[in-house]
Amino acid sequence: MTAPPAPGPTQSRIEQSHAWLTRPWELMRECAAEFGDVFVLRMEGWQPFALFSRPDVIRDIFAADPALFLAGEGNAIMRPFLGEHSLFVLDGEAHRRERKRLHPLVRDTWSPELAATIASATAAMAASWLQGQASGRRPEGPPVAFRLQEPLLELSLTVIFQAILGEGADPMRVALRAAITDLLKLTHTSAALHRPTPPALGRWDPGLELARIRARIDALFAVELRRRRELGAPGDGLLGQLMAAPADDALSDEELRDEVVTLIVAGHETTATAMAWSLIRVHDSPLVAERLRAELDALGADPGPDAIVACPYLHAVVLETLRMSPVIPSVSRSLAEPMVFGGFAFDAGVRISPCIYLTHHREDLYPEPDVFRPERFLERRFSPWEFLPFGGGARRCIGMGLALYEMKLVLATLMREFDFRCAHRAPLRGVRRSVTVGPSEGGRVTVARRQSAQDQS
Repeated sequence: MTAPPAPGPTQSRIEQSHAWLTRPWELMRECAAEFGDVFVLRMEGWQPFALFSRPDVIRDIFAADPALFLAGEGNAIMRPFLGEHSLFVLDGEAHRRERKRLHPLVRDTWSPELAATIASATAAMAASWLQGQASGRRPEGPPVAFRLQEPLLELSLTVIFQAILGEGADPMRVALRAAITDLLKLTHTSAALHRPTPPALGRWDPGLELARIRARIDALFAVELRRRRELGAPGDGLLGQLMAAPADDALSDEELRDEVVTLIVAGHETTATAMAWSLIRVHDSPLVAERLRAELDALGADPGPDAIVACPYLHAVVLETLRMSPVIPSVSRSLAEPMVFGGFAFDAGVRISPCIYLTHHREDLYPEPDVFRPERFLERRFSPWEFLPFGGGARRCIGMGLALYEMKLVLATLMREFDFRCAHRAPLRGVRRSVTVGPSEGGRVTVARRQSAQDQS
């Protein structure tokens, strides 16, 4: 018996593209309600996009032959932004070799020095709030609302720059940070993300703008590599470790550049977005906030980073944030050949996509899935195909440990010092920022110093 094609919405490709870019959570829920655990989206400029939310099928996708399920090709939309040598877009032996090289370096990135950077960057961000530079107070009035995600993006960028490039604040680094920030802003433009090299659009062409930004990054990065080599030492940070590799395992300058850009882009946008979601979710749930603060306050006045990251309820809060508001809604593999999978027939080139968002909102896995309840992660353990905020299988995010470490330290510091209040003009929802989904209005909040924190100071 011939397997049938998977169902999916019948709207035009342009209509489906618009919905995917502007209201991704709502689109996925509507399709799941109509078509069930498997459905196909067809969008302008992309191969058909098959989303799966059954854990047993997701397990099979993660365990499938990577020669048939091409994850690098599934991420091809990011190739113009991250480069041909980015870990995200590699497949086969090239991916295995690069992951083997990078994984231990990224895994060992967090350290007392990085914890100190996180602490100082968080303190500087908080000071700007208290001084009225971000949220502030009018001389005689209530706190002023601001977009929480913006300062968290700056904080996370500071942290990832230190982890990858090491200490320093020279003009080259300032210029490189500005260029990468411009690259990130371009990825937030739907036209640039959806079709990176379109024909000229009036006087602004995202394809040409991308080329200009990449040329700036290339030139600055070449200066940095030359500087380190002229000093006769590779320097610190993850870049220094990559440059210190033996000659038979060395990366070319182009490979170094693409991996550094990839790690900076992937390692800060996703973490900052998750931190914004965590603060909003916690402060929308007073009982969660109360329990979390009690756990953190019990650590004493000046706990070290190891004591903070070991807190079980804090860990559960972070995991529940990533369950309820996964910053990456799905991950993709491109089929190398026609295949019957999950009971349906798919052509070569179809993107087979475990849907993180829908899996995390299955009633049979997570009762009352729209309720923020961290206790569920204290009550049971979920398999890697039931809880998958960092993807899975051989493509699981190598920066997972660093992201969790940073999220816990920042969330703990801010929860001990501040009270946040959501200040959205409309109901909170997920809004796409490039490949991530963040809180609408950038996580619009007000902030005030905790009364207990004022009393202790």
